[in-house]
Amino acid sequence: MASNRSKLLALLVLALLLTTQAFGQSSEDGNPSTNSATNTATGDIDPEMLKQAKAERKAAAKKKKLTMTSCLTLVRSFYAKEDEFVQNFMEVHPTQDKNRLLSKILSQMMIKCNGAISDDQINYLQKFKLNALDMDHKEAGYADLILIDWEDLQYQPMNPEEGLIEGEGTQPVEMTQQEILMSNEVEDISDELKKEQDEDAR
Repeated sequence: MASNRSKLLALLVLALLLTTQAFGQSSEDGNPSTNSATNTATGDIDPEMLKQAKAERKAAAKKKKLTMTSCLTLVRSFYAKEDEFVQNFMEVHPTQDKNRLLSKILSQMMIKCNGAISDDQINYLQKFKLNALDMDHKEAGYADLILIDWEDLQYQPMNPEEGLIEGEGTQPVEMTQQEILMSNEVEDISDELKKEQDEDAR
């Protein structure tokens, strides 16, 4: 029994030695897991990798801003030209917080657009970002980018057979976390676009 334990212990020690040697070799060979922009062992920073990481973050932020402004341009074109439809929908909905309902609608359109828009469509819509009225939201390939389920947004009475009772559905509509975040982002982008429009008008 003691002999078996000794053999097992010897095997464990041998395995540990082999693992240590292999890890040391992979570090010397430039294994990405141990030779990243920041070396956790020495604290050294690879300037080139750090520069590349910053460039990638900058490019991603630029792409996101272009996507957001293009989608918002398309949504604004829809709201401007379908104002009567939107207003009728808002009036029929029993909620008293119409602004929140409008935010939910806008957020759903923006989320849909952000996930489906192509680079060519982004570039095309940039031409109209300061004057969305000049863009036709019904243009082929663009209407679907902001097509949402309007029926799903309608309030459903608790008892469909009896219909809507007095006071029902007047509370603010629920918004998902994704919709809330998108709504906040839209406010920021809208402020930036307004500044650009003001500067362009001077």
